[in-house]
Amino acid sequence: MTMAMTTLNEEGRFIELEQSLLVIHPNLAHQAYVLLNTMQQTGSNNNDLSTVQSGRSGLTVVSVPYITSTSQWSLHAKPGRNDLTINNRMSPDFTQAGDPDTKDLKYYGCFRESAMFSDWRNNWGGND
Repeated sequence: MTMAMTTLNEEGRFIELEQSLLVIHPNLAHQAYVLLNTMQQTGSNNNDLSTVQSGRSGLTVVSVPYITSTSQWSLHAKPGRNDLTINNRMSPDFTQAGDPDTKDLKYYGCFRESAMFSDWRNNWGGND
């Protein structure tokens, strides 16, 4: 969360990045619940307040069983801040031509697209 708040753009200015989604393996569900729903510091006799409580951080936990590592986690910005963009550079174009030697018809097709994420800086992750 600190890394998101201190990320700079190409000009050296701070970027407003808000994390909203914590994606985890189901093995980490209990730890994530304790971390985000406990008022005080977890695993301690201190009465210090938790700095990542879900009410303060605004994080929503999503448990995904398809993650291959049981200790992997990732943190993502709000939807709409890191959308996938697809540019249609050339619409599909189909043509046909006859082969004079074999009397067969040949069909050709061509199109161009490009795909990219609007901002890669909206995703963070870790794996132990």
